[in-house]
Amino acid sequence: MDKVYQAPWQACVLTDESVSWLYLNPPYEFNRFDNQKRLEWDFLKTTTPKLLRGGLLTYIVPQKILGIVEVARLLAEHYEALSIYRFPDGLFEEFNQVVVFAYKRKMYQPPTDKEVLSLQSMVTTDLEPIQPAEEPVYQLLSAPLRGANDKPIVFKRTDWEPEEIVESTVEAGVHKTSEWLDLIHPNRDLAQLTQPVMPLKKGHIAMLMASGMMGTVKLTDEEGHPMLIKGRVVKVVEKSEHPDP
Repeated sequence: MDKVYQAPWQACVLTDESVSWLYLNPPYEFNRFDNQKRLEWDFLKTTTPKLLRGGLLTYIVPQKILGIVEVARLLAEHYEALSIYRFPDGLFEEFNQVVVFAYKRKMYQPPTDKEVLSLQSMVTTDLEPIQPAEEPVYQLLSAPLRGANDKPIVFKRTDWEPEEIVESTVEAGVHKTSEWLDLIHPNRDLAQLTQPVMPLKKGHIAMLMASGMMGTVKLTDEEGHPMLIKGRVVKVVEKSEHPDP
């Protein structure tokens, strides 16, 4: 992995069909802000579009979650070749966790009532415990170069904690920019003027003054506070008429 965020999934943006393996271990909790829906179902619903067609799902949830009709229906309509195992003895007893392996269908298929009920029946099924595999069981697709509809793959987070903002600002904030450094250190990278071959005209001098290449003067008010004064150079042409001698 070359990009990892310590952030809620809801605060992240990811292009559809951009990952080949969806390892999904969602929170075991109710969504207090959405009609008390289970977060296990919400995570499965919002992450399934991110998985490639033909990609592998690894879904780790309490066994009772398989009895939720929305979960069973979503698994049946979007996934195929499902295999379900329970955690080994000594680990299964605390949360009654199971692992669902499945490939995402290449074509959407409306599930039958029988398929949904079959998945829901897994709640009361005495499942086999998962065992170490002696050789690879599932084949993973290569990571895609572009997402659904040939869109560029984007993975980013949309919110940041105050501590993270401060840390990011210290590492790459506005005070690291050349504009800020030029403001704090007016003589930074200041070009050294040399006497030109021809005398400068008033217009040349005015432009040098406006660009700051003739140096700066630190001005303060009556109380000694620094002042920042901004000016501009305007060319004014004056015409005068003189009578012939």
